[in-house]
Amino acid sequence: MSRKVTIKIDKEKIGWRKIANKTVILNKANKSRYILNDTAVTVWDHITESVSVRDAMDKISKEFSISREKVAADVDRFLRNLEGEEIISLEMEE
Repeated sequence: MSRKVTIKIDKEKIGWRKIANKTVILNKANKSRYILNDTAVTVWDHITESVSVRDAMDKISKEFSISREKVAADVDRFLRNLEGEEIISLEMEE
């Protein structure tokens, strides 16, 4: 994702809660539940706090000692999965 990405979460439809070190996301519309791993929690925390995706990727790269390119690919896949499950919507800006 080299262009600026705006991430939107419909808080009427999506709920989430931290339980221990995990985050559980509930899609109220279809009653689906998702439990995030440590890396996904870091991304989720950043996007729900209106921090840029780029900042989230930098933090993950440093925290887990993973190359920026690998993190970018993983975060892109994670966000697209969330979009496919209708948890978030992604809007690309030029």
